Amino acid sequence: MMDLKEKLESEIGPANWNDLSVFAKRGTLIYLTDDLELSDVALKIATNDSLAIGKLLNENKLSKPEPEMLMEWIEQKLNCLIVDPFVLCQLQKDDI
Repeated sequence: MMDLKEKLESEIGPANWNDLSVFAKRGTLIYLTDDLELSDVALKIATNDSLAIGKLLNENKLSKPEPEMLMEWIEQKLNCLIVDPFVLCQLQKDDI
């Protein structure tokens, strides 16, 4: 049986701006800086690790994307992972 981190890793998928725009409008889209791993952050959210999440927020490694960022994403590829109620996203490594 798959553990939670493996399950989260298996659910990471590609997305484009059209896929994610509705979540940005709802305020549930969360951007991760490129030095983080989507599955690691998703695990922290899924397990309510508020100290770790708070630290990432304070370090500006997690944030709701700014409008300028969203405009840049129109042509870029992103990876995303849903951790209800949030959608985590990150630029694909080859687009950085």
